[in-house]
Amino acid sequence: MHIIRTLNSIEKVKRESWDALIDDNPFASHGWLKTVEETYIEDMRPRYILFEDAEKLAGATVCYYQKKSDIVETLDDLLFGRIRVPLSRLGFSFLPALICCPIFCYGQHFLILKGLRPVQKEFIMIELLRAVEQEGARERLPIAFPNVMESEDMLARLLKERGYRRTRHMSLSYIDIEWKSFPEYVNHVRHLRKGTNKAINNEINRNRKEGVIIRPIEDLKENEVRLYALLNDNYMRYNQRPFMFRLPFITKTKEHLGKDAVFYISLKKGVITGVSILMKRQKTGYGLLLGIDHEIAGNDFTYFNIAYYRPIMDAISEGMTRLYFGPAMYQSKISRGCKTDNVSLYYKPYQRITDIHVRIWFKIFSLWIRCKVPKAVRGRSELEIA
Repeated sequence: MHIIRTLNSIEKVKRESWDALIDDNPFASHGWLKTVEETYIEDMRPRYILFEDAEKLAGATVCYYQKKSDIVETLDDLLFGRIRVPLSRLGFSFLPALICCPIFCYGQHFLILKGLRPVQKEFIMIELLRAVEQEGARERLPIAFPNVMESEDMLARLLKERGYRRTRHMSLSYIDIEWKSFPEYVNHVRHLRKGTNKAINNEINRNRKEGVIIRPIEDLKENEVRLYALLNDNYMRYNQRPFMFRLPFITKTKEHLGKDAVFYISLKKGVITGVSILMKRQKTGYGLLLGIDHEIAGNDFTYFNIAYYRPIMDAISEGMTRLYFGPAMYQSKISRGCKTDNVSLYYKPYQRITDIHVRIWFKIFSLWIRCKVPKAVRGRSELEIA
């Protein structure tokens, strides 16, 4: 006999039980969820929904209550982009809503115990989905599943059957590590675009000639203020918002994820000019956070070295199999060996009357995304249909 429980803190779940459900995604881990709870700058009211069978955790999901905000990125930003503010003034919004996806996570919306048969997995997923919808109904809220990957075919099918609307979103870039050395990698990309191998060698050599040293850093507490300032400045520069986590984020991330959180820094004349964070689990890494002091760095190519080349070098030496580099900048990433995965967002309005408006906007938005990304990223035409 199974039971469904809903908790308001990951602290109430045993770490080993939760992490036994996840695969290679650090953003679904117990340690990351605890970091989010302790350092996120907005009130998000997490809900951890557990499927327990014979007192054993066999499935789980996490949702957050999200309201309108000018401080952090929200569902409205994902679906309206730069026209969010004028549309909000006209009363158009997808918020408040129940968001079913860990922060920064792609895939892994429902965590299911390994080794189960497909029919068992589907049963657990349906039960968890029902519990999510009940949670939304209690608050009279719509439900959103952002960052759904193509590999989540069972989830996609269930969401479609239950009336969720779908739109394509920005594809996720990744690189499969297939080389025994970094020079082999550089030789590989020369076949992707003429001159890329020369550009990579030039960017690495220029960085070194400028006296830049890029390395992992362990003394995080001593340098936390500087590292946090770099991340915050980067967010303000490109998102017109502060970094979404409070100052203890640096040390809390390391405390809760240990060796699965690698902090790279760039040093120039003894000054920390850049930071990038690589989150790892098993043989997969995610490089999604970055901050660079462009005034000091100038044209020394610190960005490519700290965001791509050093993590790729270490991934090759450590026997990792895949690195994710987030959305956007597709041409640059593809020329450096990246491929892309299609990403979808599913949404179910609480009021049926708004469904027609959602369908119309999702079709428009899918077409806009299709026009925004390069041809090499667009994929099959049927993937664009909301």
